[in-house]
Amino acid sequence: MKFVVDHCVPRPFLRYLEDYDIQRAGQMGWAEHSNGKLLAAAEAAGYDALITVDKGFATQQKIAGRKISVLLLDTQDTELKGLIPMVEMLRAPMDNLAPGTLVRLVATNQAY
Repeated sequence: MKFVVDHCVPRPFLRYLEDYDIQRAGQMGWAEHSNGKLLAAAEAAGYDALITVDKGFATQQKIAGRKISVLLLDTQDTELKGLIPMVEMLRAPMDNLAPGTLVRLVATNQAY
């Protein structure tokens, strides 16, 4: 599976997912794309999923019926230290992702 990481995810986070085929949105020339445009560009380029910390994807974008899916890391701290504990939680859906789904992974180690 091929993944693209939204520009709002810290670049160093990708080191923890080196065993996956992942590109940053900025590497693809999509750094300035808004959510809908980014999702459409990634889908057109053949990516299987977009990884993001942008909670707006859950309500602002229609994912059902698309070829691409969204993995939403729902954490209070979107900096690297807040995302590292979510790496293992992220691996299961990355390995078994159905097209057109939004998978929200909620940080269990933080109080909101």
